[in-house]
Amino acid sequence: APLVEAANAANDAAADAAPAAEKNLHFVSANAMTSLRSLELPNLHTVCIQFPDPWIKKKKRRVVSPALVSTLADLLPPGGQVYLSSDYFALALEMRAAFLGHGAFRLTRLPTVSVIPGNPTAAAQLEEAR
Repeated sequence: APLVEAANAANDAAADAAPAAEKNLHFVSANAMTSLRSLELPNLHTVCIQFPDPWIKKKKRRVVSPALVSTLADLLPPGGQVYLSSDYFALALEMRAAFLGHGAFRLTRLPTVSVIPGNPTAAAQLEEAR
């Protein structure tokens, strides 16, 4: 994926410019629904799920599902974080409920909501609570 390659190149260049900086950021293009476990990410600490459902009315296509939440609960270490954001407030609440309903996650920062007339957005930060 060109965007992922460009992001990794920019990250590498920034790390090379500051030798003391750790190379602890890497972008991956993958289908989280099917590939997350097979990626073998030993240092996974933070997952960002941003605007995951472009077809808001098709619930069967939800990215944040009980299966994904369970996978992330298994893969993230204690203190690992999940950031959620959506441009549909109802979907943001649905995603947050999926994580909080699992039991392995807790809300660590109050949700941020910005309201643009006709288009509220929301974001939440959760932490693996084991």
